[in-house]
Amino acid sequence: MLKNDISKQTTNHLNKIILVSILLILMISLYGSWYTVDQGERGVLLRNGKIIDTAEPGLGFKIPLMDTVVKISTQTHTASYQALQAYSRDQQPATLRASVTFSVPPDRVEEVYAKFKGIDSMVSRLLDRQVPTQVENIFGKYTAISAVQERIKFGIDVTDAITKSIKGFGNDHLGTD
Repeated sequence: MLKNDISKQTTNHLNKIILVSILLILMISLYGSWYTVDQGERGVLLRNGKIIDTAEPGLGFKIPLMDTVVKISTQTHTASYQALQAYSRDQQPATLRASVTFSVPPDRVEEVYAKFKGIDSMVSRLLDRQVPTQVENIFGKYTAISAVQERIKFGIDVTDAITKSIKGFGNDHLGTD
């Protein structure tokens, strides 16, 4: 009699553990099998860390626990630089401000992910290095007076220099103020 009670309790506990395990697996499968990508971004679909596709805006499906989606914004972003120190050709010191406006083209999202893993990393590893250098280099070609008198040409020269220095890294629209 005692043996039957212990056997029933053990079977009961095993059934509960199996039921909870099945429910847990079902919940993970259901919750982890879909994703959404908002308008204004694209998703990079990864399977065990390897890029396998780019996800368009909307609802998408993936294999739970194997696939992940990293979202990359395709909207316009601005990186501002407030106190850039530079010397003009006539050795006049100046503190300059610059801003770079950019967006990642939807067809270059995979490339941006592969090189930078995201927008913030792209800004810190690419723009934050190139903008101060290019502003300083271009300002050094102008005298202090000519930089003020020819500010439109100066802005165009800085924009061109920055664009050339980051060519091929996912810049679609680039401008400086």
